[in-house]
Amino acid sequence: MKLITSVATLLTFISVIQAQSSASTTNTTSTANTQSYPAAGSKPVPKPEWVELIKNANITNAPVLKSNGDDGPNVNGEDKYCDWAMSGCMGSSIGDCPKGQWGLTFDDGPSEFSPILYDFLKTTNQKATLFMIGANVIKHPQIVKRAFDEGHELAIHTWTHSFMTTLSNEQIIAELKWTELAIKEVTGVSPRLFRPPYGDIDDRVRDIGTALGFTSVIWDHDTNDWM
Repeated sequence: MKLITSVATLLTFISVIQAQSSASTTNTTSTANTQSYPAAGSKPVPKPEWVELIKNANITNAPVLKSNGDDGPNVNGEDKYCDWAMSGCMGSSIGDCPKGQWGLTFDDGPSEFSPILYDFLKTTNQKATLFMIGANVIKHPQIVKRAFDEGHELAIHTWTHSFMTTLSNEQIIAELKWTELAIKEVTGVSPRLFRPPYGDIDDRVRDIGTALGFTSVIWDHDTNDWM
């Protein structure tokens, strides 16, 4: 799992979109009820009502890919389902910016090092989109709240940082919706953007995200400082 350090992690250039964030009527809090979330180290399971959200959606019938562990999915041959990691196919994903604009994004937080990044962004008067891992959100809710209060856009980077094309439809739903719920519980706002870990996305994953109300975001430049 990659963590945000004092060095800017995953500086990328993405399309700047003003996604509609649905404000919650629930009071915001700087804590999260961790007992109501998936146990640490476990694979999240979706709530039945979340599965219903894609029941009538047109989901691409792409296969669930076999995983090669840390090396990701086993992909060979022709790209039939717009797999970005395989061929660079974008589909409906956002991946670049309008001319003259650029987007600053960071993945994998929050962590105990995130405040160092937030301090730097504050001194340089910059705002960023922070793609957060759900399991990290419930560990560091006060850090999440600070990022939100300082004007950064919070977005979804799944619950467990798994390769999404290797997950079932139900597992994808759980990865996205549990992370959305955690961010909303802390900030009062539902994120509308998600980034697939490792850029592992195809049309099946995109379609599920769209059916849940999310837009997928890739990148077109990577500092590779996580390597």
